[in-house]
Amino acid sequence: MSREKVLETSGIVSECSSRVAKSGSHAHGFEVRGKKYSFFIDDPLHPLIDGDMVRFSYQTRTLRGRYKRQYHVADLATLVIDAPAVAGDSSRETRATSDAGTIYIASNADMPGLLKIGYTMRDPGTRIAELSAVTGVPNPFRLEWTMPVERSAKEIEGLVHSNLRSKRAGKEFFRLSLQAAQEACRTAYLAVHPEGAKRLDEGLAERAAEMARARETRDARLLAWNAEQDENKRLKAWRQSKDGRWRLQESTHWLIEDFDPSMGRGQAPFHLRLIGRRNPDFLEMQISFGSEWVIRGDHREQLSQWRISAFGWRHGEPCSEEPLRADTWPEALKKAMAFAAHHPATNRRVTVVVPNANLRHPQRDAGSVTPVAPELITEALDQMELVPEAENGARAPDDWQ
Repeated sequence: MSREKVLETSGIVSECSSRVAKSGSHAHGFEVRGKKYSFFIDDPLHPLIDGDMVRFSYQTRTLRGRYKRQYHVADLATLVIDAPAVAGDSSRETRATSDAGTIYIASNADMPGLLKIGYTMRDPGTRIAELSAVTGVPNPFRLEWTMPVERSAKEIEGLVHSNLRSKRAGKEFFRLSLQAAQEACRTAYLAVHPEGAKRLDEGLAERAAEMARARETRDARLLAWNAEQDENKRLKAWRQSKDGRWRLQESTHWLIEDFDPSMGRGQAPFHLRLIGRRNPDFLEMQISFGSEWVIRGDHREQLSQWRISAFGWRHGEPCSEEPLRADTWPEALKKAMAFAAHHPATNRRVTVVVPNANLRHPQRDAGSVTPVAPELITEALDQMELVPEAENGARAPDDWQ
């Protein structure tokens, strides 16, 4: 998420809807406690259904343009479904009752060892901000934990306070550990609504079973989306690593023939041209492998070919030859050598270049800066296997961390 302040909220989901945003992603809207939120993700399936009891982080942003309208962007990575709505549950539509709320636990640095246990019908973050704004509280309260409840929030809070009366250190303050406070809240919830706690456990179990039975269910797709995001982060890190850049951006070079350093290349000095000295001939050739996308009928496919390019001087004048193409390495080598044999220049360089992305098993020490026989290049290419870039893929090795 961006640099805007990160806030948290919890409650029961209602008014779920989906649309395609201007960015091309899917905007999945929903309401919690009367406030509208949206997930902006690539998955067309909404990660929530009406009746889910959830917790998540969000940020408030402002639309650009004439009307600076604010909207709330929910972070899918922080989504926790405390109690899933079960499809077909007739009570699902009546869960958001007037006494639904959230039991919360808060702490304050000026009150070491004490925890405040309370309830609110509104957003817990708003309630904590109100407590922190009270005169006489030097440090703000910190929200430690929340538990959304379907109804009877005040009754559950009262039972928690009653069960913890031996730990009481103030009206709503108790001296105990966070884990013990959480357990007291869960116990009170079970006592007030045993059927609700049972439904929660059964709902979570049923959701896990759905994930195992069918990967295409809503919750399985949410799980798959999270896994995809993790893999994308891993792939991005690999692409930016030294190994990934070598694999995707660099090439393997071989030298078949090099220039003779004792022979001149290029334009002759001016004083020699005055007496009729001709510019020395030379030829520089490159045999390169590459892929390009082509349209065939109604679909695109990647075509891989060898390309022979040449530049130099012929009879004292610069020349740039039309590129030659070949489908195989032997054919490309044959065409290149035949072209070189008919060129008047005896001083020449011939190099072979293959992108590492077109080699299935590239080797860091495969290239050569000194001339080698074409037979050795043929052997190396056979070992590494030439493939189209699309077939080879640009994914990080399984053992890369």
